[in-house]
Amino acid sequence: MSAISRLAIPRRKKVFKAELLPNGDKLPFWSTLNLDDKLPIVPSPEGSYTLCTTSVGQPKYVNKQKYDFDLTDPYCHVRPLEYDSLHDPFLKQHFQQKKVKNHLVRNGLVTPDEKIICSLKEFNKFREYLRYRQATDLTLKRRREAIAFRRSPEVRQPPKSERPVLETGNGKGSACLVEQIRRKETEALIRRQRQREEKDKMKQHRLLDEWKGRKERQQQNLERISELQKTEKARRAKMLKGHTERS
Repeated sequence: MSAISRLAIPRRKKVFKAELLPNGDKLPFWSTLNLDDKLPIVPSPEGSYTLCTTSVGQPKYVNKQKYDFDLTDPYCHVRPLEYDSLHDPFLKQHFQQKKVKNHLVRNGLVTPDEKIICSLKEFNKFREYLRYRQATDLTLKRRREAIAFRRSPEVRQPPKSERPVLETGNGKGSACLVEQIRRKETEALIRRQRQREEKDKMKQHRLLDEWKGRKERQQQNLERISELQKTEKARRAKMLKGHTERS
């Protein structure tokens, strides 16, 4: 390729200003990145950083109740279904054996401190699951607090300062109190009776309106039938008259 052809080739766009990360700062902003965001692919030397999820024998996708299944995600949209033997708690003692552990470290599956190494895609998936679990736990916590607040006696009963106080009268004491209670019960009984009477009247009016509507429809049907009968009778008389004239 000639020099002129090389000059005609457009330059590549640089994603980062520097090709490599500065010394002593391997993860510049990853530690403060939100769980909603994915970790980017940073151009760096091979082996400059290692991504880990959990320790050997510790399940990666586990909820707050320490169960490896999650009923809040029945279709497994957030949690993948693949099985990884390194996260199996029943194989923890096997992988902690010195010979097996050294084999895993040499093959790049586990770190020397027994942390499981994963790819960037798996790590982002794990972060997404952590965000989902955090949001779900927060929602359930707020729901429990709301239910407890509604069931608390302070909410069900008004404070004593706001409760209605019955007047005891001028020294009459309990007799006046009993009289007030009886009067209130009588007023409530009269109020309920009036409401019942109003409901009965409304029901009677509704039934009467329905009966009138049925009568009107019945009368209209009778009138329509009589008109049809008259029309049919006139048609037959006309046909009979024409037949008589022809004969």
